[in-house]
Amino acid sequence: MNFTVIYVSQSAHSFTNAELNTLSSKAASRNAELDITGLLLYSGKYFLQILEGDYNAVNTLFSQITSDTRHHSLIVLTGHPATERLFPKWSMGVVDLRLSEDHDAELYDRICTQSYPTVNDAAIEALKLFKRKQRHVNRTQESNDAA
Repeated sequence: MNFTVIYVSQSAHSFTNAELNTLSSKAASRNAELDITGLLLYSGKYFLQILEGDYNAVNTLFSQITSDTRHHSLIVLTGHPATERLFPKWSMGVVDLRLSEDHDAELYDRICTQSYPTVNDAAIEALKLFKRKQRHVNRTQESNDAA
């Protein structure tokens, strides 16, 4: 059965680009072995991660993530069975919101620290931000391809 976990946490320190790239490549390799897919958003202060895959594999990986000292104040936004994966081709997609020119990192930080009626509302707001960011990236790529 496919299972999805979405959580937010606070970074223990500000990751350099090199540290984030190392984290990304190690996670992608491990996740590919476990048939886990997902997304990691990083603002410089907060992480939001979506993990999807077999229930046992996701829970085993999530247990390891909870004890990782590179972050703290972890809050599970949702954990639920899923009929399909949101990111089936990404063993670990990483989006560094600090690289955005439209202040996405600050907006994301506010999303992570505001109170919402439900934790799923916070996840939805963060994913809307990602979707907006992804549309911007796609438009930029289309412009570059046309040039």
